[in-house]
Amino acid sequence: METLFLVPTDGQCIDHDPECYTLHYACGAVDLVDKLCPLTCAVCKSKTKTCHICTDPFCDGTEPTQRCPPDEPYCLNTVVNEVIGNRHISKTCGSERDCVLLWSDQSSNDTRCRSYDVDQVYNEAFSCYYCCEGNNCNSQVVPLEHTHFRIH
Repeated sequence: METLFLVPTDGQCIDHDPECYTLHYACGAVDLVDKLCPLTCAVCKSKTKTCHICTDPFCDGTEPTQRCPPDEPYCLNTVVNEVIGNRHISKTCGSERDCVLLWSDQSSNDTRCRSYDVDQVYNEAFSCYYCCEGNNCNSQVVPLEHTHFRIH
């Protein structure tokens, strides 16, 4: 018999395994991981309550999460790439204005940001801002596409 993992109907979004933080790389690629780790994989259907928070060099997907203030209900990742190939990453909470100005108006239209690959070295100076909706949606440097901020 198949075991189903359901997101609680009381609005609480929880992971069903204490090791979910080690599986963040499989979110969106492995259906079982999405069901087992809905909080880590940002598949819960609610306004962001928590985001990963870090600054370089401590942004590796296992950084701590933090509850976001009501005026910053989105998660915002920033990638600053240098011409010599170094990159700097930060993750924080963001406002709707941040998301519109940095993601919707700027990075979402930049092909370097839309196709950014964390495993590739870019010898070009540019910045990408990723804004997403959902608890812990910014665990990965580039949030899963279904979590990307959209103007309401």
